[in-house]
Amino acid sequence: MFVECSSAMRKKHAVGTYFKIQAAIKIKEGGNDFLYTYPRWPYEVLTEDEVRDFIGQ
Repeated sequence: MFVECSSAMRKKHAVGTYFKIQAAIKIKEGGNDFLYTYPRWPYEVLTEDEVRDFIGQ
């Protein structure tokens, strides 16, 4: 699922970076649904191990 976030967040981190975000599902009529995170909402950068722990693998 695509995620819409601030350009500052995208520019600050490399492709493949893991984030924990607060997001809402946006339903786009005639298109694909996507996740939206407000630019001022906080986010956390995670390591691969932290991601595994978070999702319980």
